[in-house]
Amino acid sequence: MYKNILVLLDSSEIAEHSVSTAIRLARVFDGKITLLQIIEILPILQSDRKLEERALDNQAKSYLASIKERIEKEGISAKIVIKQGQPDKVICEYTKSQDIDLVIMTSHGLGGITRWALGSVSDKVLRHSAKPVLLLRQPS
Repeated sequence: MYKNILVLLDSSEIAEHSVSTAIRLARVFDGKITLLQIIEILPILQSDRKLEERALDNQAKSYLASIKERIEKEGISAKIVIKQGQPDKVICEYTKSQDIDLVIMTSHGLGGITRWALGSVSDKVLRHSAKPVLLLRQPS
């Protein structure tokens, strides 16, 4: 049923709570997990774009590699995907183009003023995803 599970991560502790849920589901359905992080490049100067892109990409690779290692220690196959762009659009496009059975994300992530200014990524993904979305609330 849920063979290919997509877990959305933004480097927040809140988002990381979705990993344990994904592990449990992957174990039940003999599935695999894809970890997706979207990098938003917002350089003040165009000349800084490549430098910022490289730094954020390296940071995401390191972060996701540690989560992937945790999943694989549980005996579950995992892969890392890093994309650039507007998170809600990238997520919806990725799920359409890949063999994804379930999207797992948390209702809140980094949030703060960015969430207020740009709108909720989780809300947009819920409204526009072509695939089922499991939205997890922030643990109390």
